[in-house]
Amino acid sequence: MKIHTKAALLSALAFPGVGQIHLGRYGRGIAIVMLTLGTIGIIVGIAVVQALAVLETLQHQNGAIDVQTITQEASRAVSSSSSAAVSFCFAFLIAIWLFSIIDAYILGSRHREHQRP
Repeated sequence: MKIHTKAALLSALAFPGVGQIHLGRYGRGIAIVMLTLGTIGIIVGIAVVQALAVLETLQHQNGAIDVQTITQEASRAVSSSSSAAVSFCFAFLIAIWLFSIIDAYILGSRHREHQRP
């Protein structure tokens, strides 16, 4: 398998930045990995805050809690302003992933060109 294809596949299928690390571009690869992990961390953090808010709301309600009440509270939490932040983070995560794949492919192509006699 050609090195540029392997690097692109590593970034696409394993994790963004792994292809760059495979090519020896450690700084760039680690930066992409950290940026990806940070974005995932923000998404998880927002989801946890929303889930805790739903649980707190449900806890303060009197009487039995049914599926419809849980669905309504979850929908209300998702439609809040943090939903826009989650959407932005997902779009940013996709952009990082695509950049990583394309960048690994280009770096691998250049790496291959430099290896030819």
